[in-house]
Amino acid sequence: MLVSQKNNKLSLKCPLCHATQVISYSTNYKLFRHMDFSNIAHKLVLAECEHCQLIFNLLNDNILATSNLLFKSENYSESKQTQQTLLVSEFKHPVTRSFLQAEAISKILNKEKINILDIGCFDASLLQALDKKLKPALLCGFDVNPRLSLHFPNKNHYKFYSNNLSDIQGQFDLICLSHSLMYIQDLAQLMRQLKYKLSKNGLVFIQTPDINKNKLSILLGDQFYYFSQINLVNIFKYFGFKTQVIKNPWFPREVIITATVANKKPKQNIYSHQLPELLDNIDHTVNKLRQYHQHTNLYVLGTTLNAAFVDSILEHTIRCFIDENKHKLGTIFRNKKVKHPSELKSDDLLIIPYAKSSDKIKKEFEKKYQLQYLCV
Repeated sequence: MLVSQKNNKLSLKCPLCHATQVISYSTNYKLFRHMDFSNIAHKLVLAECEHCQLIFNLLNDNILATSNLLFKSENYSESKQTQQTLLVSEFKHPVTRSFLQAEAISKILNKEKINILDIGCFDASLLQALDKKLKPALLCGFDVNPRLSLHFPNKNHYKFYSNNLSDIQGQFDLICLSHSLMYIQDLAQLMRQLKYKLSKNGLVFIQTPDINKNKLSILLGDQFYYFSQINLVNIFKYFGFKTQVIKNPWFPREVIITATVANKKPKQNIYSHQLPELLDNIDHTVNKLRQYHQHTNLYVLGTTLNAAFVDSILEHTIRCFIDENKHKLGTIFRNKKVKHPSELKSDDLLIIPYAKSSDKIKKEFEKKYQLQYLCV
């Protein structure tokens, strides 16, 4: 049951703009952590600022602190976060997210001999893809996990930093924030660093899950913040950046914007609340899934958040997870095996839990596998 509450006592402030016009929401959804999509909490508690539209996590500090320690752990550094592949029509074989990001960035910033900084670089996959595409002069990566230096290329034009973002010297023509912005608690300090580190006409590339395109991303309980095109653009405008939204069919459930320092502070846009409709939509999905609680041959496609969500609703009814990615086959995800779809039988029901993308995935699968399908 969804419970919303206006901040009448003015005890709750937006961590970004400090406005007290904040509405909190709570509901009994299971929450997941990013590293392996295991459960970390059994209640969703969020707030939405009516002034800047920032959506922020109200989970207790112990859960967030534990999650922060996890990102610095050896397990996380060895978790192979960048091996997920995507199949897009422009390329014959599955390709990585980093490969596609480099392709997209090269169309926006087609320059050589530039300096690039990736904040939240993990194993430098994006930097290496950009290295092949743009031939930059300097590639710097920053990540809170110092163990990731072991995965960094041992080349002169690569540099890894882990202590403080302020330790990084020089200016950059391109700064990337790919799936990292929501884990940075002090957004104001980050924005000051971005302005300081950008070269003249320098560009910030931001890519993050869009809660309006993949509503289940609101269930990642180890994040400080949750973004959509609406509030992401507003946040960068609030700090004096000029933004441009990049539409890219390769990432249908994410939002991509670029930001440059504006000559004068752009005007923010005010929109209606995003959370009530979003959470109602999740309720609808939960009710649809529960109709299959007694099904005997039930499988779910994928080994990320959306698949974990289905498993948290149907639990023991799900027999195993299905994935075409060769790196996933034979592994264990949420205590269940990962198999190839070719191992299923014609009467098996495969759940495809990717909202608007599900129908497209289903059409591709129907060409190769004779199965029963359920799109949610």
